[in-house]
Amino acid sequence: VPLKRALDAPLVLVQQLNDLWVPPVWLESVDVLVSPSRVHADYMRVLGWQGKQGVVHNGVDIRLYQARIPPRERPMRVGYWSSPDRGLSYLLKAGPLVQRAVPTAELRVNYAIDRLFASIGAPSPCDTSPLHVRDSVLAARGSGLNISFTESLPRPAMAQEQMSCRVLAYPLVSVTFVEGYWTVYAEAAAAGVLPITRTVDAVADVHGKVCWSLDKRPGTPEFVEEIAEKTVKGLLGWSENPTSPSLA
Repeated sequence: VPLKRALDAPLVLVQQLNDLWVPPVWLESVDVLVSPSRVHADYMRVLGWQGKQGVVHNGVDIRLYQARIPPRERPMRVGYWSSPDRGLSYLLKAGPLVQRAVPTAELRVNYAIDRLFASIGAPSPCDTSPLHVRDSVLAARGSGLNISFTESLPRPAMAQEQMSCRVLAYPLVSVTFVEGYWTVYAEAAAAGVLPITRTVDAVADVHGKVCWSLDKRPGTPEFVEEIAEKTVKGLLGWSENPTSPSLA
């Protein structure tokens, strides 16, 4: 139902989805631009928005997570819940270190990854490029790493997958500044899962209390080691006492 103001004129609200900024002609008729965090709203000012703003945090349907069980009763499962270009190649490098410390550890990737392989174009030199991710996945499949893949899943099935994990290692890198609000962290909190991530953009402001932060620079051996170290601590330590404070 449209909100109404004086003289029965409609109040036009536009929800910001990400950091992409291509001002359309109709933007001149927008009364309020609604962003999912204060960080996003401030960035829209930098990009040129001069009108009124609002901040409304994204949410999740908690009804999907009513059947969750305590993390300590779950498999030693590490979830990676979406696009491979958010750091899957780094997690695959950390996988053997995790499995050495926790032999029963399992990496579960929820993404239609073979479709990605089918659409790969020209190579890119970065560690998050589709070709690099493909090579990392193929190497992991042949290395004995305990890893499994699903297709893209409907929301109820995805919630069940999320509630089977102890640790979420996604996203490990972002693609652009203020790329998104990362609703995945709210889903992790609802599912009783520990997110391990880089607390950049809006993450620290909105989700910092539920995440363990990765502080090393991506693309370095130290970053991979940090992923492994905190994943192991999440599987063995945090899962036994989920109310414990975040790592210093």
